[in-house]
Amino acid sequence: MITLGSVGSASSAAEYYSADNYYTADQTQDASAWLGKGADALGLTGKVEEAAFAAVLEGKLPDGSVIAGKDGVHRPGVDLTFSASKSVSLVAMLGGDKRLVEALKDSVTATLRWAEKNVIEARVWDAALGRQVPERTGNLVAATFLHDVNRNGEPQLHIHAVIANATKASDGKWHAVRNDELYRAQHVLSAVHNAELRSRVEALGYETVPARNAIDGAFEIKGVTREAVEAFSTRRAEILAELAKEDRGSARERELAALSTRRGKELEPDAARQVAAWKETARAIGFDPARLIEHAVARAAGEQTVWSRVVDGIRGIGERGMAIAGAMGLTPRDHDPLVPERLGRLDPRAFAAAQAVASAARELGEREAAFSRSDLIRTALERRGPITIDMIEARIDLLQERGLLVGSGPADRDRMLTTEQALAMETKVIALAQAGKDSVPPIADKDGIVARLQEQARAIGLRRLNAGQEQAGVAILTSKDRVHLVQGGAGVGKSAALAPVAAIAREEGRQVVALSHVGRIAREFGEKTASPALTVDAFLARYARVLDGSASAEKVAAARAELSGALVMVDEASQIGTDRLARLIALANRMDVGKLVLTGDIKQLPAIEAGKPFAQLQQQDLGQSQITVNLRARRPRRCMPSTVRSNRAMSPRPLPC
Repeated sequence: MITLGSVGSASSAAEYYSADNYYTADQTQDASAWLGKGADALGLTGKVEEAAFAAVLEGKLPDGSVIAGKDGVHRPGVDLTFSASKSVSLVAMLGGDKRLVEALKDSVTATLRWAEKNVIEARVWDAALGRQVPERTGNLVAATFLHDVNRNGEPQLHIHAVIANATKASDGKWHAVRNDELYRAQHVLSAVHNAELRSRVEALGYETVPARNAIDGAFEIKGVTREAVEAFSTRRAEILAELAKEDRGSARERELAALSTRRGKELEPDAARQVAAWKETARAIGFDPARLIEHAVARAAGEQTVWSRVVDGIRGIGERGMAIAGAMGLTPRDHDPLVPERLGRLDPRAFAAAQAVASAARELGEREAAFSRSDLIRTALERRGPITIDMIEARIDLLQERGLLVGSGPADRDRMLTTEQALAMETKVIALAQAGKDSVPPIADKDGIVARLQEQARAIGLRRLNAGQEQAGVAILTSKDRVHLVQGGAGVGKSAALAPVAAIAREEGRQVVALSHVGRIAREFGEKTASPALTVDAFLARYARVLDGSASAEKVAAARAELSGALVMVDEASQIGTDRLARLIALANRMDVGKLVLTGDIKQLPAIEAGKPFAQLQQQDLGQSQITVNLRARRPRRCMPSTVRSNRAMSPRPLPC
């Protein structure tokens, strides 16, 4: 299990983490260690000295760099606490199998290496955008501390990994860590750690079984009774009792309950007295791990594991893979599109990883339109078996290279679909768009509409609309189809053409909303059309409960009042992935949006799969317009200030030509 929490003051934290090693006092030289590429770059290696640790937490780095905090207050960092299961702690500390302590330390190191590569971010300045943007830095500065008891003095192996608020970005400077992704990744980090620890525990000759609460792949050592686990878990019982008082149980509530029931530390703990008390409790319940350890050591000496025994006597590579998959509870499918290799082409462990990923992808695909890479990793690792994070990631990368897992859009860098899902979703997008044909009243009458468009263009400082812009405006305002597509390359004035359309819609009493896939483009689009602006994700999040059916009748009515009859315009719709476009059109249909305008260019796409829904909709019998004249090559007309209605107030300002 992994818990996350903010570190308090630098000086008190340094003292706290450095002085809590009781039972493993004979291992004090290895009880703390610096870890991470950032620590290496700063020359921080070996045992963690309290003074150096405190300075780093204060943002004062060994190379002389100082990380200034917001308003002069520097956040010290984040504490990731990696806890071994109770059975591992009991066998290690009551039975004396110190190999398990090393297994825990190694699994924490592996997990932190993965976090360093995939999670750690900083905010860096992007001159082109004129703002700070998140950047994965690939380095962290962490200090790890091995502790061995909980607040009730019971065996509980755990390692505090304090990730200092310092990471080096591509600009060569040290920055504060952006913790958003770290907190979002808590469950996948826990799954990675459980898989890494379990593989090491099994390599030591032990068998493992799922924990009672097997979230994120939590496990126990087989042979340690439930009675023994509960006898040494009074601390957990206190926390659960506190939560039960008010029927609570979220991660944050568990953290608060742990704090409220936590006892003060013994200033001078008596390790000998603690060990004697543990042994007395163990004798009282008849728990003796000696034979368990003896058998594990013997199996490890013979390089036997639970998985080697599963395939014992089975000759074929394919049959061995099938046996391991069966022991994992998986049922391989014939002609599985996510496991296209012939039986026997993959070694047994690789076959197990392939089946775990395929099973996880199908499970996630049944629950949601698209799923994140992190969720896929976590769910695959929860299948247990002789698999670790490197095997799962290698399999996911291979499926992506072969096009068997596809991204749902460039703005969704961590979102993916199976090819089966992608095909089904593409069909769904088309059906949703066609459901809106001839289903809405026109926004404006055809009579005089061309003159109104050109008049509005003049009023807001645009040159005269060309034929393509004019045709698009007329079609949007007068057609009875809910979805309208506007195709055009860069510089043809697609968004400018929508400014007079938006103005007329407002004159007709319609709400107008401007959307795009990223915030900067959405804001610019909103300014050009004098409309409230949001990202597509923010817009969908606002109405998420309406979409999933969990909103109350009052919330649904409020959403309908906001959106019914509205003009919703989406710039660069060709950049929006299939699942998000499906949700957007579904919301428009459900809330009776007056017009959903999708503008974009299928020729300007960084990833072909992202452009499929927009391109495929253009192949259907739907309302659509083409704008082809490149305005950038023409001499711009001098734009005149004019009064336009924005989402904030009436204000005179020039609009782009």
